[in-house]
Amino acid sequence: MANKKFDYSNDMIQGDVTQDENDNKEILRHQRLEQRNNALANEFRDLKPEIGRAYNQLCNLVEKSGVLSETILNLLELLKTALPVKLTDADKKTLQNELHAIADNAVSKIRKEHERVENDIRRNASRISLTPTTFWCMVALLILLSTFFAIVVFANVKLLHTGILAEIIVIYSVLIVLILIAIAFTYSQKQQ
Repeated sequence: MANKKFDYSNDMIQGDVTQDENDNKEILRHQRLEQRNNALANEFRDLKPEIGRAYNQLCNLVEKSGVLSETILNLLELLKTALPVKLTDADKKTLQNELHAIADNAVSKIRKEHERVENDIRRNASRISLTPTTFWCMVALLILLSTFFAIVVFANVKLLHTGILAEIIVIYSVLIVLILIAIAFTYSQKQQ
């Protein structure tokens, strides 16, 4: 299979295992299928506005191209009646080429939008989503751990009274700030 994440071939019921093992495998298989279905439903829910927007743009484009074709045909009829000028085959070919260029431009815009949506789908496939509760628990944990670290450092400085410990703390603080700046810079470059 191309995607091993949803490969359930090892979970199929085999003849020489007990009924309890078969039931456990079947329950695990159903749980994984449900997780996969939930993940697919979430992805579709996230893409639904993009699909709707692309559909609306396509409808507008089709409507505008129909109006444009109708206007050009009306203009051609007006030219035939108002001006007794006959269009040569070269003029007809030029007009047809210009119409094809307009249509090709519209098609290329639709393809670019489609590629952008596909790239969004690929990028969203590798994301790990967190519930708001999990996120805030992680934030609280980080705050508690950093507070504990600060208390331990402060206690060591007060108890040991060494200059080396103070220098180590300053060096590590500078390194942490530089690493955070590098991460922020890298992240901002990826966003552009």
